[in-house]
Amino acid sequence: MLAEHSLEDVQSDGDALMAEIRDRLTERFGYTWKKSGAPATRNERNGYSESLLRQYTSEQWTTVQPVRDNARKREIAAVVDEVLSENGMFELYLLNSAHSGISSDMVAKLYGSADVEKQHTWEWYSDTYPDPLLLYVDVFDPSKDPTGGARTDREAKHAATREPIEGVQLTVIARRVLSEKDRADFEKRIEDHPWF
Repeated sequence: MLAEHSLEDVQSDGDALMAEIRDRLTERFGYTWKKSGAPATRNERNGYSESLLRQYTSEQWTTVQPVRDNARKREIAAVVDEVLSENGMFELYLLNSAHSGISSDMVAKLYGSADVEKQHTWEWYSDTYPDPLLLYVDVFDPSKDPTGGARTDREAKHAATREPIEGVQLTVIARRVLSEKDRADFEKRIEDHPWF
């Protein structure tokens, strides 16, 4: 645990990664971006006491421009994969598909249809295993939402955070990371509980 990337490392690395992806997508497709939310952490649960390990969620970056063409969504994923490869990360893994291990019924419930071509939300992730950084790339496309539920959800999110209703969104998440300021306290607690 102590040899892993700190919370501060993850924040810095995540910010740099998202900036590189934004720059590349802007260069290729001319997108502009809006930042919403703020970086947040919360304590992980350990079942014994309040853990010093944190879960980190970055701010979100969303394109101002909608992305409704499915071929373009795939082109965007390919460009993101270029950046990930250059940074030693795994290619994007598509979550909104039964191939992800989720049942077709659940895929339809979460993304609007079991058929990827008809979905209102596409979602990929990549990671740096065994390091803790996770990158999520979502495309929100309520034009493919016949029920109106996804648009309502996105409008509520827009009202709360001012993020665009439609577009490509980048988020970094990391679990079980330790802040540098908590390192000494963590080391002391480990000494007090040598069986962990």
